[in-house]
Amino acid sequence: MIVTKEQIDSCDSLGNPVKELIISYINADKGISFLKWQIPEAEMKDLIKKLSEKQDNSLELIQILESKKDKFKLISCHIGSGGSICCIEKGKSIDTTMGFSPNSGIMMGTRCGDIDYSIIPYYMKKSEKTLEEVDNILNKQSGLVGVSGVSPDHRDIENAIKDGDKISFIADKMFTDRIIGYIAKYFVKL
Repeated sequence: MIVTKEQIDSCDSLGNPVKELIISYINADKGISFLKWQIPEAEMKDLIKKLSEKQDNSLELIQILESKKDKFKLISCHIGSGGSICCIEKGKSIDTTMGFSPNSGIMMGTRCGDIDYSIIPYYMKKSEKTLEEVDNILNKQSGLVGVSGVSPDHRDIENAIKDGDKISFIADKMFTDRIIGYIAKYFVKL
């Protein structure tokens, strides 16, 4: 099923005072998984069902939304082994989780995301590791894999949780809490 411009436009004319907000979840393997308008619950469930029935309508949806970019506010979530979240207003980024290095922002498959920088010299003294070794740990051995000890792949974490692995549950909770924290921050900003 392809979602039409009329279906998207109907979200604007519900007669309810709602803040327009779209959250797009982007999966590295599948592209945009779905787009969700924040609208009253009944209409939102119906629209999510329509949008999630087919993965290949993503490009058409982007084109429809592009024509409406001056009217909406968007929180774009690229969630995969790497990840970033971007706060968009009127088609322009006004904030992002990305920083100087790819390690900033949300927790990722192998990257820790935002940390208190004071942990670096502290850890170097305690572990007697070099800056290069600590940088490697923060970029390649942290995040989901570092906390869970299982894998940087969220599917493996989910399977470990199903098998009762409590540490994987904690890793998943940290991962989702950091994402939710940025979405909440950007929601307030919009």
